[in-house]
Amino acid sequence: MNRRKFLSIAAALSLSQYVRADSPTTMRLGVIRSIFQDTDDNTVRASIKRFKELMERETEIAADSTTIPDIWTMAADLMKGKLQLGVACGHEFAWCRQKHPTLEPLVIAVNQDRYVRAHLLVNTKSSARDFADLAGKSLALALHTKPYCRLYLERACLARGQDWQKYFGTVSRPANLEDALDDVVDGAADCAVADGVGLGRFKVRKPVRFAKLRDIASSEPFPASVVFYRPRAVPADTLDRYRDALLRLSGTPDGKQIMLEWKLTKFENVPDDYDQALRNIAKLYPPPS
Repeated sequence: MNRRKFLSIAAALSLSQYVRADSPTTMRLGVIRSIFQDTDDNTVRASIKRFKELMERETEIAADSTTIPDIWTMAADLMKGKLQLGVACGHEFAWCRQKHPTLEPLVIAVNQDRYVRAHLLVNTKSSARDFADLAGKSLALALHTKPYCRLYLERACLARGQDWQKYFGTVSRPANLEDALDDVVDGAADCAVADGVGLGRFKVRKPVRFAKLRDIASSEPFPASVVFYRPRAVPADTLDRYRDALLRLSGTPDGKQIMLEWKLTKFENVPDDYDQALRNIAKLYPPPS
Protein backbone atom coordinates (compact mmCIF):
# COMPACT_ATOMS: atom_id res chain seq x y z
CA MET A 1 0.00 0.00 0.00
CA ASN A 2 1.49 3.36 -0.97
CA ARG A 3 1.84 6.14 1.56
CA ARG A 4 -0.88 8.40 0.07
CA LYS A 5 -3.48 5.63 0.15
CA PHE A 6 -2.51 4.73 3.71
CA LEU A 7 -2.93 8.36 4.85
CA SER A 8 -6.34 8.61 3.16
CA ILE A 9 -7.56 5.49 4.95
CA ALA A 10 -6.14 6.68 8.26
CA ALA A 11 -7.90 10.03 7.90
CA ALA A 12 -11.20 8.34 7.12
CA LEU A 13 -10.89 6.04 10.13
CA SER A 14 -10.04 8.99 12.36
CA LEU A 15 -13.09 10.94 11.22
CA SER A 16 -15.33 7.89 11.67
CA GLN A 17 -14.87 8.24 15.44
CA TYR A 18 -17.00 11.38 15.34
CA VAL A 19 -19.29 11.21 12.30
CA ARG A 20 -22.63 9.48 12.76
CA ALA A 21 -23.86 6.96 10.22
CA ASP A 22 -26.86 9.18 9.42
CA SER A 23 -24.76 12.35 8.94
CA PRO A 24 -25.71 14.62 6.02
CA THR A 25 -23.27 15.52 3.26
CA THR A 26 -20.07 17.32 4.16
CA MET A 27 -20.50 20.82 5.59
CA ARG A 28 -18.24 23.28 3.81
CA LEU A 29 -17.14 26.13 6.08
CA GLY A 30 -15.65 29.39 4.81
CA VAL A 31 -13.86 31.84 7.11
CA ILE A 32 -13.08 35.29 5.76
CA ARG A 33 -9.40 36.18 5.70
CA SER A 34 -9.89 39.68 7.15
CA ILE A 35 -10.62 38.21 10.59
CA PHE A 36 -6.97 37.19 10.83
CA GLN A 37 -5.28 40.55 10.32
CA ASP A 38 -1.46 40.40 10.19
CA THR A 39 -1.37 36.61 10.65
CA ASP A 40 0.58 34.41 8.25
CA ASP A 41 -1.30 32.03 5.98
CA ASN A 42 0.08 28.82 7.53
CA THR A 43 -1.10 29.88 11.01
CA VAL A 44 -4.53 30.81 9.66
CA ARG A 45 -4.94 27.51 7.82
CA ALA A 46 -3.90 25.53 10.91
CA SER A 47 -6.35 27.41 13.13
CA ILE A 48 -9.25 26.94 10.72
CA LYS A 49 -8.40 23.25 10.41
CA ARG A 50 -8.56 22.88 14.20
CA PHE A 51 -11.93 24.62 14.21
CA LYS A 52 -13.21 22.29 11.50
CA GLU A 53 -12.04 19.19 13.35
CA LEU A 54 -13.59 20.45 16.59
CA MET A 55 -16.93 21.02 14.86
CA GLU A 56 -16.80 17.52 13.40
CA ARG A 57 -16.42 16.10 16.89
CA GLU A 58 -19.13 18.30 18.37
CA THR A 59 -21.71 17.83 15.60
CA GLU A 60 -20.78 14.37 14.27
CA ILE A 61 -20.98 15.86 10.76
CA ALA A 62 -18.10 15.66 8.29
CA ALA A 63 -16.74 19.09 7.38
CA ASP A 64 -14.36 20.87 5.08
CA SER A 65 -12.93 24.35 5.69
CA THR A 66 -11.20 27.10 3.76
CA THR A 67 -10.28 30.77 3.96
CA ILE A 68 -12.19 33.14 1.69
CA PRO A 69 -10.44 36.28 0.39
CA ASP A 70 -13.39 38.69 0.54
CA ILE A 71 -17.05 38.92 1.46
CA TRP A 72 -18.26 39.02 -2.16
CA THR A 73 -16.57 35.71 -2.95
CA MET A 74 -18.01 34.22 0.24
CA ALA A 75 -21.55 35.41 -0.58
CA ALA A 76 -21.31 34.09 -4.15
CA ASP A 77 -20.04 30.71 -2.92
CA LEU A 78 -22.92 30.47 -0.44
CA MET A 79 -25.48 31.35 -3.11
CA LYS A 80 -24.00 28.77 -5.51
CA GLY A 81 -23.88 26.04 -2.85
CA LYS A 82 -20.07 25.88 -2.79
CA LEU A 83 -20.24 26.77 0.92
CA GLN A 84 -22.83 25.96 3.57
CA LEU A 85 -21.61 28.29 6.32
CA GLY A 86 -19.65 31.53 6.27
CA VAL A 87 -17.85 33.34 9.08
CA ALA A 88 -17.28 37.07 8.61
CA CYS A 89 -17.08 40.43 10.37
CA GLY A 90 -20.42 42.05 11.16
CA HIS A 91 -19.94 45.01 8.81
CA GLU A 92 -18.94 42.68 5.97
CA PHE A 93 -22.08 40.62 6.48
CA ALA A 94 -24.08 43.87 6.46
CA TRP A 95 -22.59 44.70 3.05
CA CYS A 96 -23.34 41.36 1.41
CA ARG A 97 -26.83 41.29 2.98
CA GLN A 98 -27.71 44.31 0.85
CA LYS A 99 -26.99 42.29 -2.29
CA HIS A 100 -28.15 38.92 -0.95
CA PRO A 101 -30.96 39.67 1.55
CA THR A 102 -31.87 35.99 1.91
CA LEU A 103 -28.65 35.19 3.77
CA GLU A 104 -29.34 34.60 7.46
CA PRO A 105 -27.21 34.75 10.64
CA LEU A 106 -26.93 31.50 12.60
CA VAL A 107 -25.05 32.81 15.65
CA ILE A 108 -22.92 35.83 16.44
CA ALA A 109 -19.27 35.60 17.52
CA VAL A 110 -18.71 37.80 20.57
CA ASN A 111 -15.60 39.22 22.16
CA GLN A 112 -17.19 40.27 25.48
CA ASP A 113 -19.57 42.79 23.84
CA ARG A 114 -22.20 42.27 21.14
CA TYR A 115 -21.65 45.77 19.76
CA VAL A 116 -18.18 47.23 19.61
CA ARG A 117 -16.61 50.62 18.95
CA ALA A 118 -13.31 51.89 17.63
CA HIS A 119 -11.57 54.60 19.67
CA LEU A 120 -8.88 57.09 18.71
CA LEU A 121 -6.63 57.92 21.67
CA VAL A 122 -4.18 60.75 22.30
CA ASN A 123 -2.06 61.72 25.29
CA THR A 124 -3.87 63.91 27.81
CA LYS A 125 -1.14 66.52 27.19
CA SER A 126 -1.91 66.62 23.48
CA SER A 127 -3.26 69.87 22.05
CA ALA A 128 -5.40 67.92 19.57
CA ARG A 129 -9.13 68.34 20.15
CA ASP A 130 -10.65 66.34 17.29
CA PHE A 131 -9.80 64.03 14.40
CA ALA A 132 -8.92 66.93 12.09
CA ASP A 133 -6.13 68.01 14.46
CA LEU A 134 -4.31 64.72 13.85
CA ALA A 135 -3.54 65.37 10.17
CA GLY A 136 0.20 64.89 9.64
CA LYS A 137 0.67 63.40 13.12
CA SER A 138 2.13 60.00 13.98
CA LEU A 139 -0.19 57.01 14.37
CA ALA A 140 0.55 53.78 16.26
CA LEU A 141 -1.43 51.07 14.45
CA ALA A 142 -0.93 47.81 16.33
CA LEU A 143 -0.55 44.51 14.53
CA HIS A 144 -3.80 42.50 14.62
CA THR A 145 -5.90 45.67 14.90
CA LYS A 146 -9.58 44.75 14.54
CA PRO A 147 -10.96 45.09 10.99
CA TYR A 148 -13.71 47.48 12.11
CA CYS A 149 -11.10 49.74 13.74
CA ARG A 150 -9.22 49.92 10.45
CA LEU A 151 -12.45 50.59 8.58
CA TYR A 152 -13.34 53.42 10.95
CA LEU A 153 -9.87 54.93 10.53
CA GLU A 154 -9.91 54.60 6.74
CA ARG A 155 -13.35 56.15 6.31
CA ALA A 156 -12.65 59.00 8.76
CA CYS A 157 -9.57 59.94 6.73
CA LEU A 158 -11.36 59.61 3.39
CA ALA A 159 -14.09 61.91 4.69
CA ARG A 160 -11.31 64.48 5.06
CA GLY A 161 -10.08 63.93 1.53
CA GLN A 162 -7.09 61.63 2.03
CA ASP A 163 -6.10 58.00 2.23
CA TRP A 164 -5.27 57.11 5.83
CA GLN A 165 -1.66 56.29 4.98
CA LYS A 166 -1.22 59.82 3.66
CA TYR A 167 -3.39 61.53 6.27
CA PHE A 168 -0.98 60.65 9.06
CA GLY A 169 2.63 61.78 8.91
CA THR A 170 4.03 58.42 9.98
CA VAL A 171 2.47 55.07 10.84
CA SER A 172 4.24 52.65 13.18
CA ARG A 173 3.21 49.02 13.71
CA PRO A 174 3.66 48.01 17.38
CA ALA A 175 3.43 44.30 18.15
CA ASN A 176 0.13 44.66 20.03
CA LEU A 177 -2.42 47.18 21.25
CA GLU A 178 -0.83 47.56 24.67
CA ASP A 179 2.46 48.60 23.07
CA ALA A 180 0.63 51.06 20.81
CA LEU A 181 -1.11 52.70 23.76
CA ASP A 182 2.16 52.75 25.71
CA ASP A 183 3.73 54.61 22.77
CA VAL A 184 1.05 57.31 23.04
CA VAL A 185 1.56 57.61 26.78
CA ASP A 186 5.35 57.82 26.34
CA GLY A 187 5.15 60.35 23.51
CA ALA A 188 6.53 57.99 20.86
CA ALA A 189 3.29 58.35 18.86
CA ASP A 190 0.67 61.07 18.72
CA CYS A 191 -2.32 58.75 18.57
CA ALA A 192 -3.46 55.13 18.42
CA VAL A 193 -6.66 53.37 17.40
CA ALA A 194 -8.11 50.79 19.79
CA ASP A 195 -11.11 48.51 20.06
CA GLY A 196 -13.25 49.01 23.14
CA VAL A 197 -12.49 45.59 24.63
CA GLY A 198 -8.74 46.02 24.22
CA LEU A 199 -8.91 49.50 25.68
CA GLY A 200 -10.82 48.18 28.68
CA ARG A 201 -8.20 45.51 29.19
CA PHE A 202 -5.47 48.18 29.14
CA LYS A 203 -7.39 50.15 31.76
CA VAL A 204 -7.45 47.14 34.09
CA ARG A 205 -3.82 46.20 33.54
CA LYS A 206 -2.35 49.71 33.61
CA PRO A 207 -4.78 52.12 35.30
CA VAL A 208 -2.15 54.83 35.88
CA ARG A 209 -1.08 54.84 32.24
CA PHE A 210 -4.67 54.61 31.06
CA ALA A 211 -5.39 57.85 32.95
CA LYS A 212 -2.85 59.56 30.67
CA LEU A 213 -4.93 58.77 27.57
CA ARG A 214 -7.80 60.79 26.14
CA ASP A 215 -10.44 59.46 23.78
CA ILE A 216 -10.52 62.09 21.03
CA ALA A 217 -12.98 60.34 18.71
CA SER A 218 -14.91 57.09 18.52
CA SER A 219 -16.99 55.17 16.02
CA GLU A 220 -20.61 54.18 15.97
CA PRO A 221 -21.25 50.65 17.34
CA PHE A 222 -20.31 47.84 14.96
CA PRO A 223 -22.24 44.55 15.07
CA ALA A 224 -20.35 41.46 16.21
CA SER A 225 -18.91 38.95 13.75
CA VAL A 226 -21.31 36.30 12.55
CA VAL A 227 -21.74 32.75 11.28
CA PHE A 228 -24.29 32.81 8.46
CA TYR A 229 -25.93 30.62 5.82
CA ARG A 230 -28.39 30.49 2.93
CA PRO A 231 -31.82 29.21 4.02
CA ARG A 232 -33.00 25.92 2.56
CA ALA A 233 -29.48 25.13 1.41
CA VAL A 234 -28.81 23.23 4.66
CA PRO A 235 -31.24 20.86 6.44
CA ALA A 236 -32.84 22.45 9.50
CA ASP A 237 -31.65 19.70 11.85
CA THR A 238 -28.08 20.18 10.63
CA LEU A 239 -28.27 23.90 11.33
CA ASP A 240 -29.65 23.15 14.78
CA ARG A 241 -26.76 20.81 15.54
CA TYR A 242 -24.25 23.42 14.39
CA ARG A 243 -25.92 26.19 16.35
CA ASP A 244 -26.02 24.09 19.52
CA ALA A 245 -22.38 23.07 19.10
CA LEU A 246 -21.22 26.65 18.58
CA LEU A 247 -23.17 27.91 21.59
CA ARG A 248 -21.52 25.38 23.91
CA LEU A 249 -18.05 25.66 22.37
CA SER A 250 -16.64 28.09 24.93
CA GLY A 251 -17.41 25.56 27.67
CA THR A 252 -15.08 22.91 26.24
CA PRO A 253 -11.26 22.87 26.65
CA ASP A 254 -10.60 22.72 22.90
CA GLY A 255 -13.30 25.30 22.26
CA LYS A 256 -11.69 27.70 24.72
CA GLN A 257 -8.42 27.37 22.81
CA ILE A 258 -10.13 28.20 19.53
CA MET A 259 -11.86 31.16 21.19
CA LEU A 260 -8.47 32.39 22.37
CA GLU A 261 -6.93 32.04 18.91
CA TRP A 262 -9.84 33.87 17.29
CA LYS A 263 -9.96 36.50 20.07
CA LEU A 264 -13.53 35.62 21.01
CA THR A 265 -15.21 34.84 24.31
CA LYS A 266 -18.24 32.93 23.03
CA PHE A 267 -20.86 32.41 20.36
CA GLU A 268 -24.34 33.73 21.15
CA ASN A 269 -27.83 33.49 19.72
CA VAL A 270 -28.61 36.31 17.30
CA PRO A 271 -30.13 39.23 19.28
CA ASP A 272 -33.43 40.77 18.21
CA ASP A 273 -31.79 44.08 17.26
CA TYR A 274 -29.04 42.55 15.13
CA ASP A 275 -30.83 43.17 11.81
CA GLN A 276 -31.28 46.84 12.66
CA ALA A 277 -27.62 47.08 13.64
CA LEU A 278 -26.64 45.63 10.25
CA ARG A 279 -28.77 48.19 8.43
CA ASN A 280 -27.33 51.03 10.50
CA ILE A 281 -23.71 50.10 9.91
CA ALA A 282 -24.22 49.51 6.17
CA LYS A 283 -25.70 52.99 5.91
CA LEU A 284 -22.90 54.63 7.90
CA TYR A 285 -20.14 52.57 6.26
CA PRO A 286 -21.27 51.67 2.74
CA PRO A 287 -19.48 48.83 0.99
CA PRO A 288 -16.35 49.82 -0.92
CA SER A 289 -16.86 50.41 -4.61
